[in-house]
Amino acid sequence: MTKNLKRCRDLIKIELEDLIIDIERLLEINQEKKSNNDITPYVFKENRVTLKDEINAIKTFLRTINNLNIENFESSEEIFDYLENKFSRIVDEAGYGQGVLFFVKRKLKKIKKYLCITD
Repeated sequence: MTKNLKRCRDLIKIELEDLIIDIERLLEINQEKKSNNDITPYVFKENRVTLKDEINAIKTFLRTINNLNIENFESSEEIFDYLENKFSRIVDEAGYGQGVLFFVKRKLKKIKKYLCITD
């Protein structure tokens, strides 16, 4: 069972790292739009702050996952429940935008589907 829980944890980490790469690409697109004068400097700065905030939130989530002792869980479902609640608390306590939680929950749902875990 521990092997399955490690696999679950590793898949979550991979998906969140992938999400960071996606957001970093959005930062590049934002810069391109500014360079092409497609957006104003104000919009550029607001987008940049929001995207960097989302990256910081995901990095915080990744630290939570890295510190996760899977021995404390009996099933993947317990891990998902714990992480969803923990991530919600992190967003609220740190003042991160709620949008990042939406994207993270989508990634978790994707992994659940892959692992055949239903809500």
